[in-house]
Amino acid sequence: MNPRSVAVIGAGLSGLLAARKLAAAGLSVVVLEKSRGLGGRMATRRIGGAVCDHGAQFFTVREEAFAAEVREWSEGGLVRPWYGGPGEAVSSHVHYICPAGMTAPAKHLANGLDVRRETRVTNLRRDRCWTLETAAGERLEADLLLCTAPLPQLLELLGGHLPETSRAALGGIDYDPCLAVMAVLERPSQVPAPGFVRPETGPLEWVADNRMKGLGELPALTLHAGFAFSREHWETDPEEVTRLLLAAADPWLGGPVRSTSYHRWRYSKPCRTLDRRCWEQSALGLVLAGDAFGGPRVEGAALSGLAAAEALARMAASS
Repeated sequence: MNPRSVAVIGAGLSGLLAARKLAAAGLSVVVLEKSRGLGGRMATRRIGGAVCDHGAQFFTVREEAFAAEVREWSEGGLVRPWYGGPGEAVSSHVHYICPAGMTAPAKHLANGLDVRRETRVTNLRRDRCWTLETAAGERLEADLLLCTAPLPQLLELLGGHLPETSRAALGGIDYDPCLAVMAVLERPSQVPAPGFVRPETGPLEWVADNRMKGLGELPALTLHAGFAFSREHWETDPEEVTRLLLAAADPWLGGPVRSTSYHRWRYSKPCRTLDRRCWEQSALGLVLAGDAFGGPRVEGAALSGLAAAEALARMAASS
């Protein structure tokens, strides 16, 4: 085992940004991701020839640390402005999107890293180092551990490793769910420029036209239900949820729906966040990060990941 090794659980933006910074600093880093995709809620899906962002739809920039990352992504063609900016009535903040889909920054960050997809960590032990056991029966060891999954999942995984005071503080964070429907259309939608609608009433929180965002050639909408509707209908049959959300979106469909896809985001957004960028347990060689710390936005997750990298680098230097 490398004496300065780090295991990162979760290949969302927090985990990948931290992993990239730590690898650049010379540490040995492995990233374990339970799903097939990268980016967490910065997610893109192909449906019947269409391309849909079905998680985060955009991001904004407020702090220089994240702005520096975004400038690099912009220079590489990964992101571009969508709408908003100083003096614009719709928003004073530039809203950025990814021409190749919101997963593009995650794929960029993962390039050159040891990222192991479809690898679910099922058990953690701490002795002289961290031992991680996976659902496939693998065992990995690392000096330091970064966990970036939603807090309820992390608390279950970490078990009794955390002090009771930490468990009490972290256990008070709940998340709002979001039900999402992607609809491929027969003809262009009636969504106005620049490509989104926020309905004032009804079950829908967000309607976005993916083709107007520059994704794919086929017209396709992403429909996000509001948190109240999503909680109420979390266990409702997906076909019924799809029917209800399509009915609510009818003013913007523009015609028949060719095909649909459905997704449930259990941990869409933390209901509140903690007043720190990440959670450090130096005695354990453990850091927790994610949007529950940095803030419930893409930028918040990124800033949390950057802070986690700094914390782990300090731990590695002092060991």
